[in-house]
Amino acid sequence: MRREESLVLLLPVLAAWAVSACFNVEEPDDGSQGDAGEDSGTDSGTDVDSDSDTDADVDTDIDTETGTEVDTDTETGAEPPCEDGEVVEFADGSIENAVRWAVGVPSGPLYCEDVQWLTELDVSEAVVEDLEGVQVLTSLVVFNLSYNNALSEIGPLSGLKSLSDLRLFWDFVSDLSPLAELTSLTYLDLGQNQVSDLGALVANEGIDAGDVVLVGGNLIDEVAQSGNIVALCERGVCLLPYCSCE
Repeated sequence: MRREESLVLLLPVLAAWAVSACFNVEEPDDGSQGDAGEDSGTDSGTDVDSDSDTDADVDTDIDTETGTEVDTDTETGAEPPCEDGEVVEFADGSIENAVRWAVGVPSGPLYCEDVQWLTELDVSEAVVEDLEGVQVLTSLVVFNLSYNNALSEIGPLSGLKSLSDLRLFWDFVSDLSPLAELTSLTYLDLGQNQVSDLGALVANEGIDAGDVVLVGGNLIDEVAQSGNIVALCERGVCLLPYCSCE
């Protein structure tokens, strides 16, 4: 009985020791977990900071790239001749009247959106002297300016890249350089003008086989212009009166 009593007396001591031992073992574990937690927190914080830096860089890049694209487009893209809501004006009253009649705006302001869709315009026999303002008519495909023998300067036509049928018969045109980049031309009437040099037509690579160009009644020296005449004829251009149409 004494041995059993001794065991009974030792049980509380053993239990207390076991509990103490358990706590001593868990404390380092808790500490390790805490360290791990701190490390994880630190790593997580670093990750967050890194993400934030990445986000900031991406935002900056996007802003920068967007700005660059706008600048590039502005520099390299063709500048529109006018914008919606902008009032457009024509230096010559005859052209303005013809445009108003064609678009159905007899009076009041003419806006960019009123005229930009216009594809055909006839201002023949209208005593036109100044083409300033026609630059906004970028959709024109057919433009008849014949029988305006006071018309000599055709610079404003240079941007009308959609033109395929241009008639300048019996005007007073001598400089054809504004036509050099109108590569959509298929019919060009330059009869009875002051033209002496066909170089601009040769430079226009869009004028080729099957296209019709009338140059009779000008100041063309066939000997001096033989190179240009041959170049156009060999290209297949119907250059009247020098090349017959087949």
